[in-house]
Amino acid sequence: IPPQVIPRSTEVPIERVEGLMVSQPADQPEMVVIFASGIASSDGWTEPRLVPIDPNEMGETRSFNFVATSPAREMASNVPRPVEARLALDAFPPAVAIVRIVSVTNELTAIVGN
Repeated sequence: IPPQVIPRSTEVPIERVEGLMVSQPADQPEMVVIFASGIASSDGWTEPRLVPIDPNEMGETRSFNFVATSPAREMASNVPRPVEARLALDAFPPAVAIVRIVSVTNELTAIVGN
C-alpha cells in the first residue's frame, strides 16, 4: 500500500501522541493547561496545536485532535520529528474528569486533577 500523500500546508493530525499532562496552575485555578507531545512523520511540520473534536461535547471527557500543518515544500528528511502543543482553557465544569488527545495512530487520556 503506498503511503498517503498529504497536500502541502494542510492541517492534519500528527502521526503519534506520546505524552500528555493536564494541570491547573496554582496562581490561576480558574484555568486548565493541557500539554501534549508527539511525533510528526517528517521534518517541516509547523503550528502544532490541540483542537476540540466536538466543542459541544458533554459528559466526563473532553477530546482534542493533535494537529499540525504539513510541510510547505518537499523536505530532505522523512525522519519522524518531535512536536509539542500547549492549550490553556477556562476551567472545565466539575463533571469533566478526563482529557483525551487523538492522533493518526493512537490516543492518550489523562485524569483532570482537581
